[in-house]
Amino acid sequence: TEEPQAETEEPQAETEEPQAETEEPQAETEEPQVEAEEPQVETEEPQAETEEHSIGKEDLDPVLCDIFSKEADEHLNVVEEFILAVEEETYATQDIVRALHTLTGSARMAEASDIAEMGHLLDIFVRGFVERQIPLKIDEVETLTSGVDVIREQIKFLTEKTPQVRDYNDLKEYLQQAERDYDARVQEDSGIRPVSEDIDSELIEIFIEEADDIISFLETTMQSWEADPLSETIVAELHRSLHTLKGGSRLAGFSGIGDLCHILETASEKIASGHVKANEECFDLINNSFDRLADMVEQARNGLSVPASEELLKSIENLIYPDTQGDIENLLSSDITEEQDSELVEVFLEEGDEIITAGNEVLQKWIDDPDNSELIVELQRALHTLKGGARMAGFWPIGDLGHAFETLLVDVLEGRLAASTDMFDVLETVQDRLHDMLQQAGRGEKVSDGKDLIALIETLRSGDKTQIAEKIVETAVAETIEKKKPQVNDQETLQHKEGESHEAVVHHEMVRVRADLLDDLVNYAGEVSIYRARTEQQVSEFRTNLEEMDQTVARLREQLRKMEIETEAQILFRYERDNDSIDKEDFDPLELDRFSQIQQLSRSLGESLNDLHSIGGFLDQLARDSETLLLQQSRVNTELQEGLMKTRMVPFSNMVPRMRRVVRQTCAELGKKAQLKVIGAQGEMDRNVLERVIAPLEHMLRNSVAHGIESPKDRAACLKEESGTITISLSREGPDIVIRVVDDGAGINHEAIRHKAISLGWMTEDSTLSDTEIVQFILETGFSTASSVTQISGRGVGMDVVNNEIKQLGGTLGIVSEKGQGTEFTIRLPFTLALNHALLVNVSDDTFAIPLSAIDGIVRMKHEQLEDFFNSQDEAIYEYAGQRYNVVNAAVLLGVGSPILPGNGKRTPVVLVQSGDHKLALHVDGLLGSREIVVKAVGPQISSVPGIMGATILGNGKVVLILDIGALVRTAVSSQLEEIQKEIARNKRVVSRFMAMVVDDSITVRKVTSRLLERNGFEVVTAKDGVDAVTQMQEQKPDIVLLDVEMPRMDGFEVATHMKNDLNLKDVPIIMITSRTGDKHRERASRIGVDHYMGKPYQENDLINRILKLLGISGYGR
Repeated sequence: TEEPQAETEEPQAETEEPQAETEEPQAETEEPQVEAEEPQVETEEPQAETEEHSIGKEDLDPVLCDIFSKEADEHLNVVEEFILAVEEETYATQDIVRALHTLTGSARMAEASDIAEMGHLLDIFVRGFVERQIPLKIDEVETLTSGVDVIREQIKFLTEKTPQVRDYNDLKEYLQQAERDYDARVQEDSGIRPVSEDIDSELIEIFIEEADDIISFLETTMQSWEADPLSETIVAELHRSLHTLKGGSRLAGFSGIGDLCHILETASEKIASGHVKANEECFDLINNSFDRLADMVEQARNGLSVPASEELLKSIENLIYPDTQGDIENLLSSDITEEQDSELVEVFLEEGDEIITAGNEVLQKWIDDPDNSELIVELQRALHTLKGGARMAGFWPIGDLGHAFETLLVDVLEGRLAASTDMFDVLETVQDRLHDMLQQAGRGEKVSDGKDLIALIETLRSGDKTQIAEKIVETAVAETIEKKKPQVNDQETLQHKEGESHEAVVHHEMVRVRADLLDDLVNYAGEVSIYRARTEQQVSEFRTNLEEMDQTVARLREQLRKMEIETEAQILFRYERDNDSIDKEDFDPLELDRFSQIQQLSRSLGESLNDLHSIGGFLDQLARDSETLLLQQSRVNTELQEGLMKTRMVPFSNMVPRMRRVVRQTCAELGKKAQLKVIGAQGEMDRNVLERVIAPLEHMLRNSVAHGIESPKDRAACLKEESGTITISLSREGPDIVIRVVDDGAGINHEAIRHKAISLGWMTEDSTLSDTEIVQFILETGFSTASSVTQISGRGVGMDVVNNEIKQLGGTLGIVSEKGQGTEFTIRLPFTLALNHALLVNVSDDTFAIPLSAIDGIVRMKHEQLEDFFNSQDEAIYEYAGQRYNVVNAAVLLGVGSPILPGNGKRTPVVLVQSGDHKLALHVDGLLGSREIVVKAVGPQISSVPGIMGATILGNGKVVLILDIGALVRTAVSSQLEEIQKEIARNKRVVSRFMAMVVDDSITVRKVTSRLLERNGFEVVTAKDGVDAVTQMQEQKPDIVLLDVEMPRMDGFEVATHMKNDLNLKDVPIIMITSRTGDKHRERASRIGVDHYMGKPYQENDLINRILKLLGISGYGR
């Protein structure tokens, strides 16, 4: 029997609970005796109690009674099997709880009230041990046995009309006391105990699904009940639904939901019976309770603890027991934090964040222009909105502090108070506190009050400057220390920041699109681009094969026409020869059977050829339609990607207030003064990049204040202004976003770093490292020159984590410092992590992608010019458009091979790239065209390799690495460039890349031969017949030609003759490869001037060796 039958539990016992709780104190004093001494079930004198035990209705439906007794027997067997297996202390199981719970519901449905009551008491008795994970002792098992025996007798009385039922009042009182203890324990623990991990997750899932349906039914039925409060039918429906929800929630471990359902059951009965007046306040309270039930089920769905709402339970108790303490109206009008509208809170948090960010900007403008009253009005308007939203959402501390801030601004506007430096210090502190309070609200924490700042504002309004100065310092230091307490180190901040942000939003409904969903959509759009590229490539190959098929059909048609002419000639010849035996006047040669059959086959072949041509035309039309659709899809997909990328771009100014707070708080703790200036704050960055770079930026700002900016006294001694300046500038350079953090402090102490590095064994006393090289030690793990550990510095886990995080983003970190003048940190990051336009290039046997934004231009250099560059002992410089570029071979720079030069007189592509002030002429082996690529993240092993920023997937499924041009340029122009040039000079394998032309009308031969030559390092071009070959040779001269004999339009002998008669082509070696291997054909080829003659099929090694011999080279190929 399924659990839904547990809907109908006996309400009598539950409605009596409050009465039991308010009975005389004697019951409470006797409680220890009740628990310590197990009651004995009396079997004597049962007759006296017979009349009190009305097991069920006298006229009970016998069919229903029979069904109930059989079902009850099954449930009792489950309990008895457990009892029989017990030999010592043991733990009860959920199976027993489920059996007793279902039995209770079935008894209620069968209107067997006493059986339902006993089943309910046993259910609660066993449940208490299961939930607390306490084993049942032998005497407690005996209690359970006694209860089962009583139910057995009750069922026997119900079915067989047995006249006697023994007295079980002692057992009943004992179990009722256990129920009261259970309810009290649940009331005490439900607010703090999380959902038990031992509860079956499948059971919870079933409960939540059932609860959604029940709550929907309750809300619908409630409207009918309000229209007819005294309807017993409606109350019975509500009671049954609440009872089912209560039983399921307690079985699933959500006792808070069960408690609320239990008291709502009682309330519904009181209202239906007329004991409680059904008015608007009453129904409002019940409707609020149903809303609370929905919220609690949602919390259960999200895996959160589900605490009971003590205020709501108290309100309902006051409703049904008006003599108890508490006033409903006061409770309903009180501020209940737990009952805050989650949607309203979410809206406020989003709006509040925008208001505080905008308020920071306005405040900064007001500080720069203190006499501008329009800025004060704008700031006051923002605070007024924040105050109203906070109070509506239930965050009164935020509203109170915002109100005090607003009042101060009104005083300034009305001339009662003048703007001053002290005031601005206070207002900046208030802005920081408002931001922190909003963050607390967003994390679901208790919002701290702002009483100290409200008092500070009141002091400011009073005009006591001495108290103002003291309180500003006390408040700033206290706030900084409090804020620093939960931080362990910067490494934890960097590693967990993103995860915490994700957890903050994962369980909330969002008015806006969630960030993770947007990231997924961008990835999906990128995947669509990859699949489209693959489809385009396949359609292109399909069209190429169609063209080949058209040529084959044309060739076959010509061959068929010749066959028809030859066949007819043969028929006429044989007719003339045999004319003596045939009557010329009676028969035409074509009418004879032996001649008409071959003619018929010829005609049939012609028809089949026409059909094949028609199919080819149909396929060609389909290919054109597919190309048109792909073009349209490409346009729509591009717009989709651009739109998604725009939504991911956020202005850098959103993070400026946060960085100002870091500077102010660090200065307050260290007793220093510094101002933060931001240049280019309106520039936009990819949200993923900005979120991950903000923690490194904050660390660098703390470093600038702690290690860079001097104390006011020291700055005065150096003739500097008392307040230091830290400048953050944001700019775009090619494919990179460049962030520079510059301070005017003391600079990095190179000597301290040198001594520390020597003490760690990282360098020797006689090392001649430059200051630029020495400063790189601060990026090593565990390196710190601080003499003491503070909340700000000295842990040695700072800059190495910053550097690693920037590397993970595909960026670089540069450091320049001058003693006494300051330090500059330069961060270069990719503009976006999702999409890019890139040029695909061949380098050695590999393909790489170069972002188009990093390319200045493309030129083609001659063999001789490149050879001079690579063999030169001097710096290889190429001038283009007035700019100087260092010439470097890409294969050597990437470490994937040696330079491969084109043949004499030929040109090869050189890509001109730049990063910052450095420029590079990158020699590559070939260009494959430009296209839009989807940037895929690579693992830390690959991303840590200099020069690699990511990867993409081409249309053919090949993975291609994306080059980080900035890193390659910096490598090439550094001291490594000299080593690279020496490597090129030492390497003897600077060879030319030869071009071979394959001329054959067979597609298979062309493909097989081309792949063979490409594997051996040749550049290959193909021609489908003699005319095509001659046309291509007019545009580019091959180094060698592999030529077939039998081809349409122009055969191999004709092509060879043409080449030998052409002054430009007569020196090109020719290898004729054909199935015609007779002496006659060999002799003709020799007379024309063919260099070598081979038959099909050929041996690959023989062909390669012959080619190398004719070209006069050895050891060629890879």
